[in-house]
Amino acid sequence: MVLTFENGRVGGVDGCNSFGAAAAVAAGRLSVKGGVTSTRMMCPEEQTLPLVALLEAGPALTVTGKTLTLQADDQTWVFEQD
Repeated sequence: MVLTFENGRVGGVDGCNSFGAAAAVAAGRLSVKGGVTSTRMMCPEEQTLPLVALLEAGPALTVTGKTLTLQADDQTWVFEQD
């Protein structure tokens, strides 16, 4: 799973599908504008859909060193910077 933040957008690739949205961070929360768009290729596992739901839920965003954590409702996703 790859997650990127660049030029006011969040995007990524789960190894099969890609996704993206206009985004902003304020008061420790990530908000997407206009919803997240995603390709819908048939994949061995549906990985992108839970992350898209998390992004659209306005997750809390924390960065500790090279670790990014997104958390909303009952979902927590942790990303490590290369």
